[in-house]
Amino acid sequence: WRERRCVPVNERKKEAFPQQCPLDERGREVLLQVRELDVTFGKGNSKVCAVRKASFDIFKGETFSLVGESGSGKSTIGKAIIRAIPCSGGEIRYKGVPISGKVGRNMERQIIRNIQMVFQDPYSSLNPAKKVGWILEEPLRLQTKLTKEERKQVKEIIRKAKKNDGVINLIDTFQEFKESVLSFSQ
Repeated sequence: WRERRCVPVNERKKEAFPQQCPLDERGREVLLQVRELDVTFGKGNSKVCAVRKASFDIFKGETFSLVGESGSGKSTIGKAIIRAIPCSGGEIRYKGVPISGKVGRNMERQIIRNIQMVFQDPYSSLNPAKKVGWILEEPLRLQTKLTKEERKQVKEIIRKAKKNDGVINLIDTFQEFKESVLSFSQ
């Protein structure tokens, strides 16, 4: 028998983030704040500063695009926000709560559930070892356990997306179709 840890109900439902976002001076709800963000790679003489002093706010209900030249650090900033790479300086706050630096396990799960990044490069967002159904189900699995009905819905989406002319076949693995169709980025 495996020992299971009993967690009181009030602890299981504990949310790391408040329902209401903090307001800025104009009364807008600030969903995400990035202040003086620095990201560096390497150490010593081989140290490279990929992002220096990036600051911006994203407001609730706002569509936000981070635009810049190739190599300017857009993806690096996104990866720092979702905690895929560490920040070397500055602060990131989600709904007023600091999320940069060390956080607990519950906070880490809440960040994964609440913040996602849309990658421009389909190879960054797709796993070639997984079937399309698994890729489509993944965001749903991160949010909650999928029911049998929800799995059926994913299969129905795949069936509807399949083109009759055979140009795109979403039934098997992603090598058989255009990757950008699944990354929804272009």
